[in-house]
Amino acid sequence: VHLVCRNRRREAEVERHGALTIHRMSPLPGVLRGLDGILSFPAFFNPRWLTLVVRTFRSNNVDVLVCRDLPLAPLALFASRLLGKPLVVDVAEHYPALLSDLYNRHDFRIQNLLVRNPVFASILERVTLPSADLNWVVVEEMAQRLQSMGVAPARTVIVGNTPTPARVERLKGLPQVHEQHSLLRLVYLGIVEWSR
Repeated sequence: VHLVCRNRRREAEVERHGALTIHRMSPLPGVLRGLDGILSFPAFFNPRWLTLVVRTFRSNNVDVLVCRDLPLAPLALFASRLLGKPLVVDVAEHYPALLSDLYNRHDFRIQNLLVRNPVFASILERVTLPSADLNWVVVEEMAQRLQSMGVAPARTVIVGNTPTPARVERLKGLPQVHEQHSLLRLVYLGIVEWSR
């Protein structure tokens, strides 16, 4: 697995952890250092991202590209077609709706017209997702939404992130471990914030 990332903390550009290799963007030097955050923003029109993705793709003979961030999906589609490799887009959320909520909950900022614009996000989805070789979604409703946008049903796979009721029932039969004086329950929701 080759993970392509920003590098706002100026860490090593290549870092290996077993079967995982992290490829970070080269930090800008000297006087440009202050612009690094802006110039490494993950957007499809950012030439630094295109260079990093294509270089990583080519030098590691990658078989398939998985794009997790909608703003980079058009760039990932271009790179996958340029190199003749398939693209999977991980559609983890209804991104335009999330951005609409941001507009409703936060003060307006001028940069939101470009980088967090729900209209642009909808356009990115309509341009990219029907052309991707495969789209991963987490629920049936999102699969139906993609189909309404023109994504062929064969190009959408549901990869659920919650256990099914049958799996929960099977777990009820397993022996439980309890300490006499307390019971600890853990629930993980990912990033816990207003939007979730």
